[in-house]
Amino acid sequence: MIRFLSPLLIVLLLFFTGFLPAVEIANPELTIADDGRLPEWRGPAGAEQMIQITEDLPPGVEQGIQLTVKEFSMGDGSLVQRIYLKESNQRVRISYWAKSEKDRTAYVMVKRIKERKELERIRSDYSGSSWKLLTLTVETGDADALDVILRWRTSERYVGSRCSFAMVSAQEPALKVATVGDSIVQDYPLGNSRRGWGQILPKAFSDEVLFQNFAIGGRSSKTFRERGDWQRVLDFKPDYIFIQFGHNDSHEKSKPESTDASTEYYENLKWYVEEARKAGATPVLVSPPHRRVFTANGIWEVLTPYANSMKKVGAELNVPVIDLTEWSKQLLLELGEEGSIPLYSDAKDRSHYSEKGARLMAGQIVMFLQENPVGDLADYFQASFK
Repeated sequence: MIRFLSPLLIVLLLFFTGFLPAVEIANPELTIADDGRLPEWRGPAGAEQMIQITEDLPPGVEQGIQLTVKEFSMGDGSLVQRIYLKESNQRVRISYWAKSEKDRTAYVMVKRIKERKELERIRSDYSGSSWKLLTLTVETGDADALDVILRWRTSERYVGSRCSFAMVSAQEPALKVATVGDSIVQDYPLGNSRRGWGQILPKAFSDEVLFQNFAIGGRSSKTFRERGDWQRVLDFKPDYIFIQFGHNDSHEKSKPESTDASTEYYENLKWYVEEARKAGATPVLVSPPHRRVFTANGIWEVLTPYANSMKKVGAELNVPVIDLTEWSKQLLLELGEEGSIPLYSDAKDRSHYSEKGARLMAGQIVMFLQENPVGDLADYFQASFK
């Protein structure tokens, strides 16, 4: 029988000037009582209803809760639990599963408390339309308590939408895989016509593999690093990291996300590879697929220099490179401008994929891994994925 840890906290004993005693925390599970409440929790404020869920949950998880957002005029909705600390100067990892029907709805916040006064607050990224593991690392310092908060947006846009939270299983996945990149890779809400290949790729693997999609629209190889997004990837402690940048790197030089393909982009990719390996992860580079922009000579080749730099990094550092750039070029030329429209979110979109397009990109990644095995990834393929 799978034994669950606290629904809220996975407390890890880490080095901090030698060995520190673990913080002793007794949290209730995310189990709704007979009176419809979560024992020991304050809230939920800003929820129309809350129900227990036992289906469509993350791997290894048996139950969670689902909330329906109502209009709430005093800030975001929340479930709050105060955790009293028995030791100071601890490092605590706080982890939740979360998903939401609408983009940028559910997230996690932690407040450090001393003598009932707030010292600091930190928050996670937002969840996506598929389950996302949200993890915060908190240095407790001289705090005597933590307020652990499950939160969701409650503006007019979100009223009536649903978001879910689930406890964390004590069962470790066989592999942990992170996907890193921009809007071509990221997760999208189910109601959105766009799909990122990072949203589809997990379907090619068994439930023994835990995927986390860290891709964010608008990011480049420069801004993903500058804005601290890479640290969240390392905190996840993945075994493999798939990395694709290029679309935003190729923006006009006046844009802050822009990079030069042969210099800054090249150096950034080397840095990601080296940092991944230092963290014990195996990096896999994925070159950016071409935009659906046709010219008199074929396809607009603005991304080709970035793909070439990626291949150069791959050759120099012995990193596998999955070439979606050349493959997508041949696909677009074969289908033509009109014939390729169904691969994209709408007829006017030249960059972002539909479900069909994202599945093709993910399928090409899987095909590469089948023909060029990377570690033990191929051991976990789903034969039914197409």
